[in-house]
Amino acid sequence: MQISIPFRGFISLVVAVALTAACGGGTEPIAPPKPPPVATSIVFTAGANQSGFAGMAPAVAAVATVKDQFGNGIPGDTVIFSIVDGDGTVFGLPLVTDASGNATAPQWKLGKSVGPQSLRATAKGLTALLTATVTSSYNIDLRFFGPPMPDAAAAGFTAAAARISGSVIGDLADVNVGTTAVDLDKGCGVTGVSLPAGTLIDDVIIYASVAPIDGVGKVLAFSGPCFIRSAPGSTSDKLTVIGTMQFDSDDIQTLISRGSLKDVIQHEMLHVVGIGTLWSSKGVLAGAGTVDSRFTGTLGINACIGLGGSTICPTSVPVENSGGAGTADGHWRETTFGNELMTGFINSGLNPYSTMSIQSLGDLGYSVNPAAADPYNIPGTNFMATRGAAILGEMSPAWESVAKPAAMITRDGHITRLQQKQ
Repeated sequence: MQISIPFRGFISLVVAVALTAACGGGTEPIAPPKPPPVATSIVFTAGANQSGFAGMAPAVAAVATVKDQFGNGIPGDTVIFSIVDGDGTVFGLPLVTDASGNATAPQWKLGKSVGPQSLRATAKGLTALLTATVTSSYNIDLRFFGPPMPDAAAAGFTAAAARISGSVIGDLADVNVGTTAVDLDKGCGVTGVSLPAGTLIDDVIIYASVAPIDGVGKVLAFSGPCFIRSAPGSTSDKLTVIGTMQFDSDDIQTLISRGSLKDVIQHEMLHVVGIGTLWSSKGVLAGAGTVDSRFTGTLGINACIGLGGSTICPTSVPVENSGGAGTADGHWRETTFGNELMTGFINSGLNPYSTMSIQSLGDLGYSVNPAAADPYNIPGTNFMATRGAAILGEMSPAWESVAKPAAMITRDGHITRLQQKQ
């Protein structure tokens, strides 16, 4: 039997099949191509808002991530890290982001002064900033007195305090001045200033001024501790509570123009903290007043040996034996240690603050951080023949006047005047 399909029904079947395919019964339509990734941001995804000690690497490495317009990490992009604030260091070669778009800051170390730090990451014109903080438990309360000083001098005092707090990191026993105000003119030379009763000192107050001393080219600076702690049995015993620094206003512009002011201020502030001024009272100075004046603190000796002084410092460190009362017995020996910051003369160019100076503060009882030191190696016995001629001290051997403590103060404010300078 022959069966005929009406033409009209066939057309209806074809249309139905076509509609079924169009409504999802067949292959999905092809999506339009996704746009290529474009770097639109760089962000720090690890290592932010940390704190640590000067000269050390933060506990968590800083990681910068390059992201596209969809928030995805972009591999293969070049990232450069650099220091913005805080004088830290970071290995500067460009890095390439990994499969997740990350780059880790290589060999980042914090700067050597207490205060904020900033690290920058840059990729394809995009920038991210990360902040950290160098911390210390040693607080220097810096107070200016006397006539207004040049801005460069005020900045120099502030920078020196931050630098020293980066190297001395341990808290000392607080001192309460007691029920009677303390006149700081007597013993400290801080004219017209007194500490109110009940003042709590943590850890040291340093008074600083720029005022006339004795005219051009003579004594440039005067400094030293004037009150030290009386805390027998404690590591804080005989450490500075109140100190003073005075610079001659007739010489200050010369120091600024020579570029020596920063080093001279730090040198004098370290005398206030105790280098050279507390050696006798802490029992680490031998042979004072002789040609064989020596520092005998174990930490300082070991640091000297580590700087190349195995034959120079086998049992003690040479101390300056010339230069008059303001220089002898209170500095490292210039003929041995050259441009180290705490020799008796400030040299032109760099004057490094070495591990030897920092560790000598440890011998006095401070908790110290050697990582805050500047790079330095002992120059050897030929230094005097090769050093630059432009140094403070050559034209005026008595260029500084260094004072030793005038009084001791207990934690509750009882004051004992020292009859003899220590």
